[in-house]
Amino acid sequence: MKLLLVFSIALWAQTSNPKLVRRIEPQYSEEARKAKWPGGTVKVKIHIDAKGLVRAVDVLEHPGMGIDGMTVEALKKWEFIPAMKDGEPVATTATVEVNFKSW
Repeated sequence: MKLLLVFSIALWAQTSNPKLVRRIEPQYSEEARKAKWPGGTVKVKIHIDAKGLVRAVDVLEHPGMGIDGMTVEALKKWEFIPAMKDGEPVATTATVEVNFKSW
C-alpha cells in the first residue's frame, strides 16, 4: 500500500515534522473484498498530539465500500515521534493519502 504524508506545522519557528514509528496497514472491507473492488485512494487529515499519538482522523475523500472506516481504524493506531517547535514537542496535522491497489 502506497502512502503520501504531508505535514502542517507553523513555519515561523524552528520546527521538525513528526516521524512515523508505528504503522498499521489499513485492510480492505468485507464489502470491497466481495465486490472485488479494483482499488482507489482514501485521503484523510490526521491530528497528532504532542505525545505523537493520532487523536482524530478526518476523511477528506474516499471511494466508498467501507474503505474509509477501515482506513480510519488503522490510522488511529499509528504512532509518531512528535513534531518539534523550538525544541518542544507540539501537536500537528498531516494529510495522508492511502492508495489501495487492485486485486
